[in-house]
Amino acid sequence: MYVELETKQGTPVGQTDLVLRSVEEILYEQSFIKSFASTAGSGSAFTGSTNGGGKFANITIELKEERTESSAEISTALREAFADIKDAEVTIQEQQNGPPSGAPVLIKFTGESLEELSTATSKA
Repeated sequence: MYVELETKQGTPVGQTDLVLRSVEEILYEQSFIKSFASTAGSGSAFTGSTNGGGKFANITIELKEERTESSAEISTALREAFADIKDAEVTIQEQQNGPPSGAPVLIKFTGESLEELSTATSKA
């Protein structure tokens, strides 16, 4: 299961991380979660997201095998629990069968010179 957060444009990653921590606090209270891993500053590659920047964060959740709730019921419960978070748009995606459908490799070019970036991307 994947949770993605998007805060307002221009939000620094430190502020997004604080919102991410409030989501994590809710996850710690859930008995059906085995573990989770969080990242501030990008969307999740597992959902095909190529979003990057301070306003994005994502959480990958591993559910316990031994549980009474279905993944759909868990998604509904988490959506309700996250409803009080007003500083970000929080979305939940259930894992689809099969491997991630995003590109197998994602290359991002960054730099100060648009001309040099254009040259580098045309050679890639």
